[in-house]
Amino acid sequence: MATYRFKITNPTLNEEMIAFAQYHKHEDRTTLKDSFKKWFGSDEISELIQRENSVLNEHYYDFKKGSLETKIFKSIKYYHIKKALGKLEPQSSILCTAKRFTFSNSFMKIIKDYLIQNHDKAPSVSFESFLKERACEITTEKEVYLPEIEQYLFDGKLKKMYKNQYYTNVKSCSL
Repeated sequence: MATYRFKITNPTLNEEMIAFAQYHKHEDRTTLKDSFKKWFGSDEISELIQRENSVLNEHYYDFKKGSLETKIFKSIKYYHIKKALGKLEPQSSILCTAKRFTFSNSFMKIIKDYLIQNHDKAPSVSFESFLKERACEITTEKEVYLPEIEQYLFDGKLKKMYKNQYYTNVKSCSL
């Protein structure tokens, strides 16, 4: 089974990425790109990258969607630097402001059963086919179990919950 998303498995590489982000957090875009290319090409980092690349190859990661260099650059630029600058909000404040609702247990069971039957599909393909095949159950869940105020949030919450279920149920069983 192929890997569709990943986290850096090598703790040394992750620490190096954090250190790079801390040091270069105030650079403009072009300077950051130049610094990243020099950092990425250094002997120590390229050895760590090769190890990470071999781990991803073992888990059948699809490199057609983006190179490891691009993935690491985006991670540094859009996550580690923002974290270093203090722009990311803590999770507790995000949860307090978000509208919360829960899906019914019977609906969750429908999703888990569907995932077991369709575990060989990519998450996006699986979700699209789930929407088509289980439209009746989705409509019932939306209308019966949710107040009208929260129905506009339903589609986004459904997609997020489905993909989380995919990764917790399907991926944990296959690794």
